[in-house]
Amino acid sequence: LAQWRGSDICHRTDSFSEKLQETKDLLLTRFGNKGFDAAILGGSGTLGMEAMIASLFPSETVHIINAGTYGQRAIDICKTYNVKYKEIIAQDLDSLKRDTSVRYLCFAENETTTGENFSPHKLIELFPLADLFIDATSSFGASNYTGLFGMIKAICFSGNKCLQATTGTAVVIYDPRVEIHSRSYYSNLSHYQGDNIPFTVPTQSVAALNHVLLKNYNCENLLNQRREKLITALAPLGISCINSHPCN
Repeated sequence: LAQWRGSDICHRTDSFSEKLQETKDLLLTRFGNKGFDAAILGGSGTLGMEAMIASLFPSETVHIINAGTYGQRAIDICKTYNVKYKEIIAQDLDSLKRDTSVRYLCFAENETTTGENFSPHKLIELFPLADLFIDATSSFGASNYTGLFGMIKAICFSGNKCLQATTGTAVVIYDPRVEIHSRSYYSNLSHYQGDNIPFTVPTQSVAALNHVLLKNYNCENLLNQRREKLITALAPLGISCINSHPCN
């Protein structure tokens, strides 16, 4: 219903601009730090990842944990924009070793292609001097980032998945002190700062995202319970969970 009501609205109107800004504020509240900036783009989670990498990755080398399709996707985007990176191949969290030389670290928090969770709180113990760039496409809305705001430089995700809105919105939340690079055009985050609406935004998807942010709360406990229920229920059938750290 919220999506339907938001479909016949011009994205250039003041009413939509106010709705968009309210949605950004709600996203920052859900993130837990209103001192960050939020950008909402029309697209999928991959667009959010591309915007984060193209706009915010520094000129120095960024280490990328490759634990599945989405770690590889980050690498592919880096290749497209000639961004310096170094690959860290990992099957799970336990296969990683402590490294104090890593300055910038990018990873998919919930690597859905393998079912593994790479907890930012545990990764910061392994890479204590690293600034974090997090692909939270399959985790934002079901994770708590308290205590990490000094290490997180940017986090990207989509409006669907754990937030349970509809598809169509890509989101990047980032520290405003991070330099924005002009490596791309549509996904250049400098276009989306403040009240700027540089391109057509899917008004119906913003309306749906706004609705769920007002109506639901952190889904971490709910999705953790569902995960444990699945694992427990399948065990008597001889089906065991192969993940060391199963994502929710």
